[in-house]
Amino acid sequence: GPGGTVVSRQYGTNREHTWDSLFAGGLPAGTYTLKVTSKGNGKNSFALRVSAPFALETSDFSVNARDTEKAPLLAARLSIPAEWVGKTVSVINYDIDGPQEAESWLMLPGNVRVNLTTSENGKSATNRFTITPQQVGEWQVYIRVLPTTKQYSNAIRYSFRIGDQPTQARVGGFETPKDTLIATRLVVDVVDTQGNPIPGSSYVLVGENTVKPSLPQGYTPVSSSLVEGKGNVVSPTEVRFQPGNNRVRFVARRPNVLVDVVDPQCNPIPGASSTAEGGVARPVLPQGYVPVSCTILEGKGTVVSPTEVRYQPGDTRIRCVARQPRLTVTVVDTEGRPIQGADYTAQNGVATPRLPGSYVPVSANLLEGRGTVGSPTEGATSPTRTRPSASWPASSASRWTWWTRRAPRFPARTSPCRATSCAPRCRRAGCRSARPSSKARAPRPAPPRCSSSPAIPASASWRVSPKAASRWTRWRSSGTAAFR
Repeated sequence: GPGGTVVSRQYGTNREHTWDSLFAGGLPAGTYTLKVTSKGNGKNSFALRVSAPFALETSDFSVNARDTEKAPLLAARLSIPAEWVGKTVSVINYDIDGPQEAESWLMLPGNVRVNLTTSENGKSATNRFTITPQQVGEWQVYIRVLPTTKQYSNAIRYSFRIGDQPTQARVGGFETPKDTLIATRLVVDVVDTQGNPIPGSSYVLVGENTVKPSLPQGYTPVSSSLVEGKGNVVSPTEVRFQPGNNRVRFVARRPNVLVDVVDPQCNPIPGASSTAEGGVARPVLPQGYVPVSCTILEGKGTVVSPTEVRYQPGDTRIRCVARQPRLTVTVVDTEGRPIQGADYTAQNGVATPRLPGSYVPVSANLLEGRGTVGSPTEGATSPTRTRPSASWPASSASRWTWWTRRAPRFPARTSPCRATSCAPRCRRAGCRSARPSSKARAPRPAPPRCSSSPAIPASASWRVSPKAASRWTRWRSSGTAAFR
């Protein structure tokens, strides 16, 4: 059949003339061919039948007619479709042994009888018909052994052709003789664990008393039992029975496909699942998780990617590893060099750098992942899958770089001080805030440098960000300071 050999039997010599159960069980739709090989001397013939509503069809077959049967034997039914009108159909018979042994004829639609030429011993006889519209329908082929026969039985072969190509005819209209028991009746059920027939399953006979299941690819045998009859169970795939009425049941299960979705420490990932259909298995990860790898632990198949595995039929176990998203933040100066002492905070999808006191932020860049830049000191991230380099417990994987620069350091005591916490008056020459004095005074200690206002050297200029510039105070002295 379509899946290979369904059943194979070997019969020894000196068997009684009786019916024997060749096969009983479920079969998938398709065409099945019976092949018979005989060895040794002598003539061997047998009858073949199937239970309704199934039928046997063939283009070449032999029929055995006996002289004890007074009624004609219906050998075959040939269906002639309307598309064959004008074509030639040939009916060939072989080795009837002459007209004194038997006669054969066709019954055409409308109850029209057409006699066939009787073949001689070891020869063929062919009758050709050009199909007419009146001949469309079922043709019936009959044979009857004549009283003048010299043989107890006669085996005749029939062949059917449309043009020079074989065409199928329905055969098997042979009734089992009444009150005839089947010597060995064997019924085999191949079911799943729920008791449902397994599509495509069958069985194989080994010798005359051993039966084994034939399972579709991937199914695993579970058990076997002898429901009716006598014998013994050898294994889940073998039962030996004694002659008589026997019924055997084999149970098999569908192939299991297990997919474990775990983290790098082999712990199950909460909320993770998987799909396995059509020979393809895929992990289903919670939002934000990043797939790492997949491995086939049991069974056969191919790992296509960390999110796809193609497996072959059969028990299969797959392990897929995924990790939580990671955030990498790098804080560098304008030359791209990491800043010592810099750090960052990440909370609720927002990352913010922490800079040493002498640095001010310049810009923020998202190198990997998805997100937005709110300001040079703030970056908002969104869930995504990116290349990891550092751990971050938020639900996204991103990589940021903040560019900063060192705040300018000014020479001390080069500018007047307006802070109230400083000296009351600056005595630097040229300072408009200096208090004039008509008489000399004792020198005073230098006023302390104001911690809230930086000193600006003469004729100096610096580049700072607008936000940083708002924190500075412009002063006039003998020099000028320009902010750009």
